[in-house]
Amino acid sequence: MNYDFAVMTTVDRDLHAFLKNPTEDKNVTLLFSSPPENQSVYMCLIKRRFEGFLKTEYYDLYLQVGGTNTYLLTARRKEWGIHTTLLLSIPHDLHNAQPLHGRRLGVDRLPIGMLRSNAFNTSYYAFVDDALVRYLSEEQSVVDNEVVIQYKLNLFGSWKPFQMRVYTSQPLLSVSDSFKDSSIAVFQSRQPLWDPFLRTYNMDFKSRVTIPSIKNFQLESAEGEVVMQFGRVGKDVFTMDFKSPLTLFQAFCIALTRFYL
Repeated sequence: MNYDFAVMTTVDRDLHAFLKNPTEDKNVTLLFSSPPENQSVYMCLIKRRFEGFLKTEYYDLYLQVGGTNTYLLTARRKEWGIHTTLLLSIPHDLHNAQPLHGRRLGVDRLPIGMLRSNAFNTSYYAFVDDALVRYLSEEQSVVDNEVVIQYKLNLFGSWKPFQMRVYTSQPLLSVSDSFKDSSIAVFQSRQPLWDPFLRTYNMDFKSRVTIPSIKNFQLESAEGEVVMQFGRVGKDVFTMDFKSPLTLFQAFCIALTRFYL
């Protein structure tokens, strides 16, 4: 994945309207229907935190532009259930907005989607919240932004990185071994190179990832082009970079699955 910081200024201008009024119809769909243009890369930061007696997990997403981190949205994990379920929400006004605290969204936040796993945390499904569909006007559509993420587990405690496949767009309810439908985009995790001298797996993250972790990954298309990367830079701080054809909603949901390997 190439980083052109001159292009990032263009991205900043393109996102200006969204950052000013994120839950306006034409702007909220940017999360779901508008991937970065002109091969631009969206550079983001994810901060993990824990709250309350049950140590409920929260993940705050920040957009990195112009040398600053602008808060965008929060994913909160539900405390109960055999499935891993995360609820995503965004504030109506990003100016001086604060990350979500507690379970109640209140009147100043809009639910936008949900990420849910199977009982074994090997398959995840992300979809748009019904409340968001009702909130938007009829001409605004975000229902075709579902994502399926599947992991192949390593047997016998192998240290080999997890293999991941990602399927985006419609139809997704009958995912199988046959993917001839052109409306489905398929991505897979890039396999790192083994360094026999250091006895570890290596991958070039362009200095955006600084701490080794099993959570680190790069996602590539069928043509071998890296469209997303994610990795640790602190104890509970991670970078997430992505470009077209992924959207912000898709990339965030894909990254969230790495916390439950």
